[in-house]
Amino acid sequence: MGKAVFILLLLTLLNLFPAPPAEAAHDSMHTDITVNEDSTLTITETINIRSGNDWFRNSFNRDLPTARRILFGLRHSKGFEIIECLRDGRPEKYEIYGFKGLLVRVGDLMDSSTPPTERTYILKYRLDGQISSNADHDKLTWTVTDRYWGWWPVDVTASVRLPDGASAYLKKARGVIRARDPQPEVESDASTDKAGLIHFSSPRALDQEESFSVSLSWPKG
Repeated sequence: MGKAVFILLLLTLLNLFPAPPAEAAHDSMHTDITVNEDSTLTITETINIRSGNDWFRNSFNRDLPTARRILFGLRHSKGFEIIECLRDGRPEKYEIYGFKGLLVRVGDLMDSSTPPTERTYILKYRLDGQISSNADHDKLTWTVTDRYWGWWPVDVTASVRLPDGASAYLKKARGVIRARDPQPEVESDASTDKAGLIHFSSPRALDQEESFSVSLSWPKG
């Protein structure tokens, strides 16, 4: 009888002081950008899903909003090539669409099987036309994640490698969180490691109304 009373009392106390809810695992995205000497970019996106199946199952759309250009009033995809698409280290199906820019559908839309709760996608591609130039410097601006893309919250980081040691002469480098007006932009500084790799990190996890972009400039030539 005494043991039963003790258990009942213990359950009552647990109900009065419930354990704090476990924090949901954040998904993450890291983008490696290599600026090649011919001004093309080689980009590797590593997308880690830890939140289960809330946002998609076996496919998702990766929209590249900057991968387009205006020519004679018409939109044309810039030079673009998929190098690799993997899921958990194995080749993954993908399709490319050119409507309103470039959209890559990663995975099989018709696959209704239950994916693992945690999985990692790698999308590696090459494209051109992203470097802008003026009289004394070259500049790269890249939207790592756009608003309303993917799933939330998401931790976002990026790294940029410039050719010929140009990172030692950076004029400016920053990361920016942008949200719906009238919310102010949130900036974060970049850091450069001993190998000359320039690192950017969103100062906090992004929600569905926020984007993260990086920009940097270096001496021309």
